[in-house]
Amino acid sequence: MERTLTWCDKLSSTPAVGYLYEPYAASGDRIIDSLTPLINTWYTGAKANFSVAKHETLSVELQHDNGFVYHVSDTKASVSYQHRLKLRNTSAGLPVAELISQPLQFSKILDSAFDELVKVALVLPQPQGRNISRIGVVSTTIAAREDIPPGILKMIEYFGRPWNNNIQSFNLSIQSELRKDDQFIDRCTHFLIQGDEEENDLITFKFDWQRTILKPVAAVAADLHKLNNSAVKSALAYFEDLAVGNAFDEHLIRQRENASE
Repeated sequence: MERTLTWCDKLSSTPAVGYLYEPYAASGDRIIDSLTPLINTWYTGAKANFSVAKHETLSVELQHDNGFVYHVSDTKASVSYQHRLKLRNTSAGLPVAELISQPLQFSKILDSAFDELVKVALVLPQPQGRNISRIGVVSTTIAAREDIPPGILKMIEYFGRPWNNNIQSFNLSIQSELRKDDQFIDRCTHFLIQGDEEENDLITFKFDWQRTILKPVAAVAADLHKLNNSAVKSALAYFEDLAVGNAFDEHLIRQRENASE
């Protein structure tokens, strides 16, 4: 699906996507067995291009060399993206780290992550009747202050006003409801983090957008793709609104307050 480039693309953000579904207590072994058709495509000859990062009683986590991380439990399934490095030996020298995941744009990774998530949802134990009740889209970005979109910088400065923005570090988490009707409840949790190390001036901002589905969707491919497309459209629109920053414009805030009196 072709899309206009967003700030998430320009700043090399990394996505994660996920479903919350009706509980079904399958063991970690049974979850892996159900994923076998997918896992079998992750080999090059006899070489496995993945690893089992976690194997617990009711959940598993698989890491593919292409950067995708699959987490499946009794109530949730998610696919996230993390850049993968490996050390390559050199002649008479120190090992060199090289990137083995593909450095793709956020939008392309996001589409691929949802494609992978649908594959997972369709092969889980007892997919029939396991309705999807929530869908999530997450964007994680690490950037220097001068590269941050103006709206997100306004957000940081808004919370720093009591200290004249002379703050050395911060770790903020704010959840807000964005929309509610007879079909969906949309909300987003906003994470803003900067450490106190003097040499590290990078800021991490993560936006966890979630849509609760009041009439849950069955695990059927066509319905899931329709749900995914709607969620991506709404989530990216909200992320762009955050980048513009009208929500943290002092003049507009006063206008809203005056209008509500």
